[in-house]
Amino acid sequence: LTQFPIPVVVVDKNQEILWYNELFKEKVLEREDLFGYPICQLLPQFSMEEAVQPGGITGEYRGRFFQVYAAVSREHEEEIHVLYFLDQTESHRAMVEYQETRPSVAILLIDNYDEVMRGIKESEKAQVLGAIETILERFVTENKCLLRKMDSRDKFLAVIEERYMRQLTENRFKILDEMRSIATGDRMPITFSIGVGRGAPDLVESERMASQALEMALGRGGDQAAIR
Repeated sequence: LTQFPIPVVVVDKNQEILWYNELFKEKVLEREDLFGYPICQLLPQFSMEEAVQPGGITGEYRGRFFQVYAAVSREHEEEIHVLYFLDQTESHRAMVEYQETRPSVAILLIDNYDEVMRGIKESEKAQVLGAIETILERFVTENKCLLRKMDSRDKFLAVIEERYMRQLTENRFKILDEMRSIATGDRMPITFSIGVGRGAPDLVESERMASQALEMALGRGGDQAAIR
């Protein structure tokens, strides 16, 4: 085990560290000495029952992620465990980045565009349209998304990464409140409906799901967001 090409640590039946090779000290402990310490000091969620399974157990120590496998051995009738640490930091980061950048499609619709704009003065119309543009531009900036107007004046399509979609849901789509706050004189407030297709295998399916979610939001009276 001294010459083993991956980090190795040996623990006793109480899971206290008895020995480790030089690679473990260098790659895992970063030259620190932890002889006699419990292995759970490195990996608080460590479970020997899981580690001895074929898939091992995943643990994090000092910002690095390891897949830990365990083998049971007996020395002079004393049970010991040999733990093998495989550094999975880069693949873990790649996996997290992949999940965080998964795209969702959102379709945004001004519910009552025609009613608000009908009979309104040109100066007021420009003011309302400017306010809508400002809110949409802020929406794009805050969520670093792609936003495009669709085939009508009141419908938009956005492609948003998962990390920002999570923020949108946590904030309960505050753009709905922002649109509602636009001053339209004595007319009804502007309301938005949003349909989101989230977690689909591709963008085509995500757009289809977003359309279904938008129909659901409109069927409930609009002025709300629905996620499928």
